[in-house]
Amino acid sequence: MVLERNSGLENWFPNTSLTTVGVVRSVIECGILCKEAACVSIVYETIDRICHLNDRISNISECSWKLNTRHYSVFSGIIEGYDCDIVGDSCIKLLSAQLPWAAASAECASEGATLLNIDSNSEQLAIQQFMADQGLDNIWMGINDVTSEGDWRTEDGTNPVGYNNFNGGQPDNYNGNQDCAVVRQSFGYRWDDEECILPVYTVCEMKSVGFS
Repeated sequence: MVLERNSGLENWFPNTSLTTVGVVRSVIECGILCKEAACVSIVYETIDRICHLNDRISNISECSWKLNTRHYSVFSGIIEGYDCDIVGDSCIKLLSAQLPWAAASAECASEGATLLNIDSNSEQLAIQQFMADQGLDNIWMGINDVTSEGDWRTEDGTNPVGYNNFNGGQPDNYNGNQDCAVVRQSFGYRWDDEECILPVYTVCEMKSVGFS
């Protein structure tokens, strides 16, 4: 049971009546709200993260043009490939390819997700176990200090990092170009700064409950 994306309706907005829920944390949350309301599809605005509930599956002849929208038929509040049983309030997905940080961020964003953002000790422990189970040495995190050295912020640059689990002596900005954070197995799954252009395994995250 998944949210089934209808790529044929990308950027098409139904002319029929929609229930606008408002800003949500993720497309998963939009799907959950749809499921609770017994609607059959959603229209999700990827930039503004606005959730619209639809009581039908629209077709292009009944729609108007609206950029940056995605359409899903709703069978549950979970997108295929995401696991919602690992981290308490999140659903996560491991991408198959190792990617540079910017490409990893873009790939997660294309699904309405973000790079992994560890904001508590419980989430840290859950991710450690996940990495051990998957045999992962390093994974990207959604924090960086690209704009100002030492000022670590979340992926969109708006929020300073609250919870911190950098390894002793890190971040050290080795060779002056380490601006993206990883969880590093060899550091006991503590954090390290790394060059953003290097290919690293990527975990995408969607918050599954609550409003932003």
